Amino acid sequence: MSKAFSKISKIGWRFDNTYSKLPHTMMSRLAPVPVKKPELVILNHSLSEELGLDFSNTKEENLALI
Repeated sequence: MSKAFSKISKIGWRFDNTYSKLPHTMMSRLAPVPVKKPELVILNHSLSEELGLDFSNTKEENLALI
């Protein structure tokens, strides 16, 4: 998975999780729930282009890991 993660990290994310800065009364931190066989249901290509994200070199099964 680390190999897939390194490819995913090169997509072009410019992510700032502002929700994590909210007071604790407004949010709860939860660990992700692992799933046995993740799959990509839909990818909005036009939105990803608009956001400057490049998924062209990323396999669909790796996108499902996000």
